[in-house]
Amino acid sequence: GPGEGAGPVEEPYAFAAREFLRKELIGKMVAFQFEYKVAQLNRQFASVFVDDKSVSIGLVKAGLAKVRRPNNEREDRSSEYDALCEAEDDAVAHKRGLHGDASGGGDDPAVFARREIVETPDAVEYAKSCKGKKLQAIVEHVPNGSTLKLSIRE
Repeated sequence: GPGEGAGPVEEPYAFAAREFLRKELIGKMVAFQFEYKVAQLNRQFASVFVDDKSVSIGLVKAGLAKVRRPNNEREDRSSEYDALCEAEDDAVAHKRGLHGDASGGGDDPAVFARREIVETPDAVEYAKSCKGKKLQAIVEHVPNGSTLKLSIRE
């Protein structure tokens, strides 16, 4: 049926959010501040800063992330919670990213999101057909020092 073999479906603006983080973080010294721990998830949460600017606030203000609202007043939250809410209000007011609409007031998701992911059944044959060609690609993941996962633009 339609969409078969197209690969995983991403959240809207997931690619744009990764690109934002890549541009903000790769090769830069960051500072982080532990905020709280969620015992049920066995996970520690922290805020990350580049040049004394909050990465989370930038992501939310660009409309590439939403603020998680606590379920109650006792629930732990980031020390940046109020600033994050203000950033989200600004993104909504200016129809940025996730908060855009079809009337043209927001960003066009087609610019940011990959419409389809095509799996190459025979990577060796594909590599041979591209030998000597210079291809445009975006590094999606670096699992180790000798391996890159690329999204090739054709």
